[in-house]
Amino acid sequence: MWKNKHPPPKTDLILPTSLRQELKAPLGQLITEQPTASLLSLIIKEQPPLVILVGDYCVQDFLAAGGIPNLSIIDHKNLREPFEPVIIPNARKVTTNNPPASITVDAWRKIRKIIHQQLLMRESVSDQPTKREGRNQQATVTKVRTKNPVVLFVEGEEDLLVLPAVLESPEETFVVYGQPHQGIVLIKVTDLIKEKFTRIINKMEPATSLNNQ
Repeated sequence: MWKNKHPPPKTDLILPTSLRQELKAPLGQLITEQPTASLLSLIIKEQPPLVILVGDYCVQDFLAAGGIPNLSIIDHKNLREPFEPVIIPNARKVTTNNPPASITVDAWRKIRKIIHQQLLMRESVSDQPTKREGRNQQATVTKVRTKNPVVLFVEGEEDLLVLPAVLESPEETFVVYGQPHQGIVLIKVTDLIKEKFTRIINKMEPATSLNNQ
């Protein structure tokens, strides 16, 4: 069983102004041409251990194309405007609080727990084709549609939860989020990416220190 080396922080974290411009740039591979179709093709080809999507619009497009991610992190907003709630049939729903420009301990721990549970289910459940469709077609479908999806609904804002999602995931996991007016960003989890994200986390401010100023 994969073991994570990145424990959650002990306090809530706040994004300092100095980091905001850096995080506006894509943190992974920017896909602009038919982004969702391209993502589905990559999932079928590379078979990542988990697929995690962050952002309502990103999740909605993925569902409309026939995919179901292991974990969807949403806040019922798009570009900070109200967005029609995303509905994933049979998904388990978890709620957390995460104010804008922050990462709360609660949100991080829940992401960690969900990912751990998804990996356990992946190890214990064999994804066999059904008899309703051809074996080849169904084998393709099961690569892009998990049987045990989880939706993490964020009261606040989910943008920065890309960071703990990457740090808590095993290598080769796909973590995906939307890049406004451009497409989607695909982060293929590697040790190098985790080192980069750890440096970002280490530059964030503990919420307790800000409250004491």
